[in-house]
Amino acid sequence: MSFFRHVIFDLDDTLLDTSGSLIPAAARRAMEAMGAPADKINTLLSQRTEILRTNPRANVWLDLAKGDTEMAERGRRAFLTFPIEKLPPEALRFAPGAEEILQWTRERSKLHLVTSGDRSTQLAKIAFLKIESYFESIHVVESAHGARAKSEAFTQIGELPASSEAAASEFVSVGNRVDTDLAPAKMLGWKTAWIRYGEHASLTPQNSLEIPDFEVASLSDLLSIWRQREHSWKV
Repeated sequence: MSFFRHVIFDLDDTLLDTSGSLIPAAARRAMEAMGAPADKINTLLSQRTEILRTNPRANVWLDLAKGDTEMAERGRRAFLTFPIEKLPPEALRFAPGAEEILQWTRERSKLHLVTSGDRSTQLAKIAFLKIESYFESIHVVESAHGARAKSEAFTQIGELPASSEAAASEFVSVGNRVDTDLAPAKMLGWKTAWIRYGEHASLTPQNSLEIPDFEVASLSDLLSIWRQREHSWKV
């Protein structure tokens, strides 16, 4: 086979290194929105990190709010809507290899972006990185809807006119979460690449749909694999 005709990228902790500076700042803002006293915030941040390490599929905001759904939603919304203009420009950076893999894949495939979160915040990140022109389509979905929201976006991509002649095996989804970036893609027969990076790196596969075709620590590693294998994929 030739290289994939359609490559679908995730944004946070895939193309954009959010674990570096954005997530710590956004998590602190979320604790403040939940009404945490200033002297307790660092403790709660540590608790959040530990929850995600030991049980990455947990509703971390509900756990921190001790079951108070209203408080949990305040924290979640504050986390998702962090004003990125408050961060220094150097804090918002491409993940290792992101620029290179975008350039390389664009020469061979049609690219799509599917990202979860607050729409205005996600679009602001995309605009900051200046990557809009790389993509055939951009989809921002509600993160609270998890895999279902990404599945709907993936289905829409498969129904685009540009996708009509491509077989399912000619699509590949690239992301950092096996539950939302990989499983919905596998259900469509797509290939998947797991970038095992960031605070969801311990979210290991629980079923066959979540097992990636490629598992790497960075986009740089994925690009290296794809470059090495390209000659064997050519017809």
